[in-house]
Amino acid sequence: MEGMTIKSTKMSRGIEIKDFFELLKVREKEEGNETTLSATVKNVAKQAGAILSRIPVIFEEYTLHDISHSENVIKNMWKFIPEEVKAKLNALEIYLLILSAYLHDVGMAVSKDEEDKILKSEEFLKFRDKHEREVDLIEKYKEEGNTRAAEFYEKQIFMDYIREHHHERSYDYIMNNYNGEKGLKIDDESHARVIAKICRAHRLDIKDLEDKSKFDRDYSLEGNFINLQFLAVCLRLGDTLDADKRRAPKILKEFINPRNPTSKQEWEKHLSVPEVGITEEKIKINATCKSPRYQRGLLELVRKVENEREDIIRLLKDNPPAISDKYYLTLKGVEQNIETDGTYIYNDFKFSLDNDKIFNLFMGTSLYTEKTVALRELLQNSIDACRCRKAKEAEYEGKISYQLVKENTDEGEIRKIIVKDNGVGMDDYVIENYFMRIGESYYQSRDFKKEGIQFSTISVFGIGILSCFMMADKIEVETLKEGREPRKVEIENYSDYFVTRKGSRTELGTTITLFLKEDVEVDLIDKLKVYARHVEFPVYIDDGENAETIVDQGYDFNFVDYMNPLYKQYADELNPYVIDFEKEGLEGVKGKLIFMFLKDENGGYGFESKNLLLSKLSSAGEELFGGSHWGYEVRNPCFLSQDGILIKKIERLEFPFQWIDPTFIFFDVNLEGESKIDLAIDRNDVVTNSKFNNLKPKIEKIIIDHIKKIFSQKHLVTDRDKNRFMEHFFGVFSEHPIYIRTLSDFFFQSMKKLIRFGCSVNGGIKYLTYDELKDRWEYFSFIELRGHLGIIPENMKNVIEKAYSEDPIIYSVIEEKLPEILREFSGDHIIVTNKELGFSLNKYLLVSSAEKRDKKKKEYGFTFEGDYKGCFGTLTTEGFQIAPNINHPFMRLVSKNIDTFKAMDKKKYEFFIEKLLRMFKFRYLMPLKEIQRIQKYLLDFYVEKGILTKEEAEIYVLTEKDFCPYDMGEDFLKQ
Repeated sequence: MEGMTIKSTKMSRGIEIKDFFELLKVREKEEGNETTLSATVKNVAKQAGAILSRIPVIFEEYTLHDISHSENVIKNMWKFIPEEVKAKLNALEIYLLILSAYLHDVGMAVSKDEEDKILKSEEFLKFRDKHEREVDLIEKYKEEGNTRAAEFYEKQIFMDYIREHHHERSYDYIMNNYNGEKGLKIDDESHARVIAKICRAHRLDIKDLEDKSKFDRDYSLEGNFINLQFLAVCLRLGDTLDADKRRAPKILKEFINPRNPTSKQEWEKHLSVPEVGITEEKIKINATCKSPRYQRGLLELVRKVENEREDIIRLLKDNPPAISDKYYLTLKGVEQNIETDGTYIYNDFKFSLDNDKIFNLFMGTSLYTEKTVALRELLQNSIDACRCRKAKEAEYEGKISYQLVKENTDEGEIRKIIVKDNGVGMDDYVIENYFMRIGESYYQSRDFKKEGIQFSTISVFGIGILSCFMMADKIEVETLKEGREPRKVEIENYSDYFVTRKGSRTELGTTITLFLKEDVEVDLIDKLKVYARHVEFPVYIDDGENAETIVDQGYDFNFVDYMNPLYKQYADELNPYVIDFEKEGLEGVKGKLIFMFLKDENGGYGFESKNLLLSKLSSAGEELFGGSHWGYEVRNPCFLSQDGILIKKIERLEFPFQWIDPTFIFFDVNLEGESKIDLAIDRNDVVTNSKFNNLKPKIEKIIIDHIKKIFSQKHLVTDRDKNRFMEHFFGVFSEHPIYIRTLSDFFFQSMKKLIRFGCSVNGGIKYLTYDELKDRWEYFSFIELRGHLGIIPENMKNVIEKAYSEDPIIYSVIEEKLPEILREFSGDHIIVTNKELGFSLNKYLLVSSAEKRDKKKKEYGFTFEGDYKGCFGTLTTEGFQIAPNINHPFMRLVSKNIDTFKAMDKKKYEFFIEKLLRMFKFRYLMPLKEIQRIQKYLLDFYVEKGILTKEEAEIYVLTEKDFCPYDMGEDFLKQ
């Protein structure tokens, strides 16, 4: 029938009037066959309809895969297969094409028994483990008792599994049920096998269809030659093109109301397509979309169809002429007119990543503070591998080694650091899915958790291997896992492809070799001593000149090592008070915190001994601990580790120990198990979150309880001793008041009861508690101490007592920032000036809550009292900065207009004020003339903005009468 033209018949209900079915009947007559094939098609169509109707039982939210979808696929194939090609198809080919369209989705139907079996299968459980987000949600909802939500996500995973495997399931279903009373009514097994192969092909990679052994171009069947490849590609394309509104009727969409985002997008995608136009020459998709997300989905469909078309055309053209001249498609392209409904503007904007810059971020000093951090990262990996093996083998003994090797070659010297462990090693699966995937940690994965191995892992982020490129140009990995083949991986560059070879390692574990960059210098032994503080496995180090084995260093201190060499001979006069956290019952916290005292005359805890004085400066003016001595720098041992690895840097406000002045404090603490806190990516800092906030008060309580013991009748009995304790160990209150805000309420309230403030009252010294200060006096004054801390010069003491004979004056070290400690008062800062005595004195007036100044109202300056209470300002004690008088006319003008300006005007305004209040310039005190010049900018600004007239501005010009001359210095008024 070459050259014949087959005309399409008018569409109506029923399979008999489908074009391909009519063609099949025509071809059967032409070939002199009975109507066996067309009869089988009718029977199979009936059976397929019943099977496909079960799909919504599982896929109730997904687009329809019922019998109408199969018929749409047949219709699509009829449209795009050229008339000349259809004319050459034999009856068997037409028959196979029709039945593959009816049966390609039967694998989507799942019975209840099948579902139960699949859910227990190893294949499904592996598939489920890869859906980490959904599994996390399932576990979360189960813990909350929300079984409905948990079941919803379980079902989504199951649906995805069936959808991804349904082409294989269709193959199996056809082969297992092609005949029989309840079967598909396909009488011939060879027919069933070919149909099954074609159905499976609709979800295979297009490259699989190039395999002639699987998809023969002239497959022999019943004396006919069948082009399996052509039938398979036609089914694929016909299936993809069924994406119009008939497949997702709007009434069904509204009735089902899909909840799954994927399902919703599929439904909306199909509803947004009024028609997919198909001819032998082209495909055109038209749509008006209500959402950019769905428009993007349709454009993805267009790209998918076009890619499929290109692949199919190429595939068919690659066949020999005898085949390609008979089986071909003439589709020239895919056109689209997908537009918005006018409610949005479509674009393809989204965030993107620059791979090189991201890699450089993970490998640079912007993340890690130093290049040699790779040594720590590799140590952590080795510890995890050894711990994992130890958890499986009770008698196992872990070993970790570092070796620096130098080799002379024709190209020069090559230096390598070889890191070796005898841990669990890696296999191909771990290498491919975790080692090679940045951000994936094997020990945090479901693959690992499924093994049921319990131990404390260090690895979290899965990025540590990149730090190696800070030190190395090239990395080699040799590894062996139990029951697997050894592997060697060569990494020439972080952005290049890895080279994998068969390895030669015979012992379980991993060896990583770093080929060092020319500019990298490292003291291998010293660096690893710093990192490996409390590692349970021995770490052997050989730097080519020296060898040493690092073992857990324990938590005891040799205090002599940290003493000033001048005082080491008196080490027996030290009397440390030790807090051993292992004895405190706090799970997962090991180590010691030590308050250093001296033996008093009774052998108790004191601040003076026969030859030593416990002060920030010793009696001879030298530091007792730490400091620099003739170029010899010694620092107190204050170490915080987690999982045995040192956390190199902890900011003072980020961990409970850090508000303690380290001058007389020693601590070495390691966190494990349930007391572990989250660390920053570089492990140099702590993440302040719920873990941190749960641990912090527990440690604070232990410390407070011990301070109470130290303040007991056996130890520091007098108020003077308690005052000195706070002065020595908690100097941070005076030096860094901002850190007080990080203390827990429990710690803050406890310290209020323990702190003793040294006060001068009517010429005598008295030690008062916080409550006594709060309740007994309306106000108090303090003098900022200079020279030896804790000692007020006698002449200054007389001046103070003469000026304030009736009021307490705080002069302990702590008093400098007392307003922050007594923060609930937020009293007014007052500058007191005295012309006769020639000084300015700061004091703080305590006021009741009702009289507090409104904190929301920003004001510049302080309250002035005394002989110069009307002056503009005086110097503060911190450099050459003016403390302005809030009641001076010019400062009232400044404060009044704080909220007048916005945006750039506001920034300009604040800039002028800041410059005016800073009097230090190029190492000399700014003269009055310079201050007036700066003030003029501000006054001109007021005039420009209409705040003042020029005449009014003249009234505010500062003169020498506006300053306290004894504070300004003799050069202040010089021109």
